[in-house]
Amino acid sequence: MTARPRPPACRPATRSDARKTPEHVPTPLRQFVLKVHGRCNLDCTYCYLYRGQDDGWRDRPARAGVRVVEHTAARIAEHVAAHGLDRIRVELHGGEPLLAGPAPVREYVRAVRRAVPDGCRITATVQTNGTRLTDRGLEQLTEDGIRVGLSLDGGRAAHNARRVDHAGR
Repeated sequence: MTARPRPPACRPATRSDARKTPEHVPTPLRQFVLKVHGRCNLDCTYCYLYRGQDDGWRDRPARAGVRVVEHTAARIAEHVAAHGLDRIRVELHGGEPLLAGPAPVREYVRAVRRAVPDGCRITATVQTNGTRLTDRGLEQLTEDGIRVGLSLDGGRAAHNARRVDHAGR
């Protein structure tokens, strides 16, 4: 039995040759959801990740390191170039992506912008629970053209009942 050759570590995203047919037209991805922080400062009652049975997240790094950021940006750029895309969306999620402040979020977006070919417009959004968002942080995100999505759980009573901290408040 011979071993199958390993694919290169970084190659354009394609379907396997077995799935290619003359009728197949690849549909390029235009939205990339990136988990930039693996922890959260809340303990929401419905959280599937941190309250679920799988606690494997505890053994993973708290946030994406520089090598991960650069590699991800390069892979996005390869996809953009391979499909000749003129626009993409980058959604930054967590846990809570602002736990380390706005600087890592800004750097992630800057890395993608540096990597993608000229002429590709990037709409970047950070999705946050808002507890770490300050006026200065909002200004900094705005400086880099990063939009802010704020997650809420209904009206005040419902929101406050579901969005509790690690002390249960």
